[in-house]
Amino acid sequence: MLTIRDEQMTVFEADARRRALLRLGEHLRRVCRPQTVKLRAEQLQREVEAGVEHAARYGIDGEADLRVFLECRLELGADFDTREDTAWAGAVLRDPALFAEDKADLLADRHMMGPRT
Repeated sequence: MLTIRDEQMTVFEADARRRALLRLGEHLRRVCRPQTVKLRAEQLQREVEAGVEHAARYGIDGEADLRVFLECRLELGADFDTREDTAWAGAVLRDPALFAEDKADLLADRHMMGPRT
């Protein structure tokens, strides 16, 4: 029988997180080219890590949901959840009745459609 010690599990988890962060950075390079073209790899990874921590405050931690959150963060600004001109995003993110997937869907829908006046 195979036994995985806690130390080994910690290494596996750290490696999985590192790979997920890299995938998120690669995704942003593809879909947010204007915002990432001038960023060095280290700068982009710092932005991804900061964005993941930011998203966690709203219960967003799934990779697909993080892609949406990070796209909004890059395209609208790191403070998109607190600014008046993007108050809709903050309202979505702070809504306790919404699951993370719903928040990501609403962010994606609204961001792609643009602001409604």
